[in-house]
Amino acid sequence: ALYRKNREWYRKEIGNCTVRAFTTGFFYGKPGADAQIYDSSTYRTEYVYLGIVREVREDGFFCLEQKNKFCVDEKIEIMKPDGRDLCVTVEEIRDEEGNPQESAPHARQMLWVKLSGKPESYDILRRACEGGPDESGRRTE
Repeated sequence: ALYRKNREWYRKEIGNCTVRAFTTGFFYGKPGADAQIYDSSTYRTEYVYLGIVREVREDGFFCLEQKNKFCVDEKIEIMKPDGRDLCVTVEEIRDEEGNPQESAPHARQMLWVKLSGKPESYDILRRACEGGPDESGRRTE
């Protein structure tokens, strides 16, 4: 019920992390030449998707399957299911064995991360390209 009520908001937020416009692709069968998007101006992105929070430990670290590069001391966002976007700082990154890292450059690497704010399981982490939210969760331009 809540998903249906906020469906357009979810579509907009998911679309913010893409780099190309959406098409129906092969959903309705093999697309014709007129269904292809060749215009390079369709590339767009407002955010870089970093991953989804998995297990959260008592010591403040959480497990993350990393999708795009981020670094210690970098400002990123926690995207909450209720629509808030919280601006936080990456305090620590550790590999699966607990070894500290300054950055997370390898996609699909399982990491333990600590932020200046505490995320919850299934929160989405992302980096705003410009005009991220302030600490209240409102976007700044």
